[in-house]
Amino acid sequence: FIPDFIQNFKNVFIKRELVECSNCGDGHGSIRWRSRSVQVNTRTCMVKCRFHGHCMNQLGYIMPYKPVNFSTEIMNRLLNGITCFILTLVATHSLAAPDAKLWPRWAQQNAESTKTVNHDSWNQLLNRYVLESDDGINRFAYKSVTREDKQQLSQYLSTLADTQISQYNRDQQRAFWINLYNALTIQVILDNYPVKSIRDIKSGFFSSGPWSLELISIEGEALTLDDIEHRILRPIWQDSRIHYAVNCASLGCPNLQKQAFTANNTEALLNQAATEFINHPRAVAVDNNELVVSSIYDWFEEDFGDERGVIRHIKQFAGNQLSNQLKDINDIDDYHYDWRLNGVVPTGKGLQTDP
Repeated sequence: FIPDFIQNFKNVFIKRELVECSNCGDGHGSIRWRSRSVQVNTRTCMVKCRFHGHCMNQLGYIMPYKPVNFSTEIMNRLLNGITCFILTLVATHSLAAPDAKLWPRWAQQNAESTKTVNHDSWNQLLNRYVLESDDGINRFAYKSVTREDKQQLSQYLSTLADTQISQYNRDQQRAFWINLYNALTIQVILDNYPVKSIRDIKSGFFSSGPWSLELISIEGEALTLDDIEHRILRPIWQDSRIHYAVNCASLGCPNLQKQAFTANNTEALLNQAATEFINHPRAVAVDNNELVVSSIYDWFEEDFGDERGVIRHIKQFAGNQLSNQLKDINDIDDYHYDWRLNGVVPTGKGLQTDP
């Protein structure tokens, strides 16, 4: 990318037009340059959404190619091009999924402990506000949450914050971290509601979401959502099903379950969540013998081994219909993701999607 950019420095573009995808207001596919779901023109920093034909980069701009003659103005245009290049790299880096890197502080456990964490309060809130939709996607009624229930959520999180979780056994810890992640995500949305997408909530100048915000302190350590997922859950348990448990408040994400995770039900809920997601078209779809899957399988491919490992994993949880479609599939052709908020507003006529 860099040599090509420098070689064509005289062909710097300056026109910018704000666009968004007509389907969901966002780009489709992985944000990594290697993704097959975006087409990259390195001379113009242009990426093209293959789903809807729009041209956009990660910053949401069309960058049309416009040849210019070398003149006294070239330096200004070159600066524009360099700025685009830098910002595009920063945006790509800020949105890329972090690696699973253990925070040793949280590796401690007490295998002999019989202490339990009470998640009843969180379970009540999930049962009350997670609504099952006809399209197979669970949605959360953010707009309907009462002041009392917001206080209940805050109290639940305060209880978790006071828990010396390193003194519990692994099963209790796993349920603890999953519930903490999901409860914090709901609280972040409620604190910023209304929003169209969780990515509208910033945690820094170049951020695209709240994942780097320090949201809670456990045993004296300030934690972010990224810490919980990528420095605790993924490296300690090394279980790809974790991706079906933590919820990012988006339609493209696996369902937020209607019940809290516990030491006793986590295995069953992980399998249930994996089965629900994989057999839904937002996760896996086969069209004309081409396999299109959720960008989760691109961002976290290493958790499944490799691309073939992703396919094997999908086949493990696929129902009869999907299994038949996957028989002759050996490669993934594309990735996609829907970052719209997973909100819903109950009405007298049923469920209305959160605007």
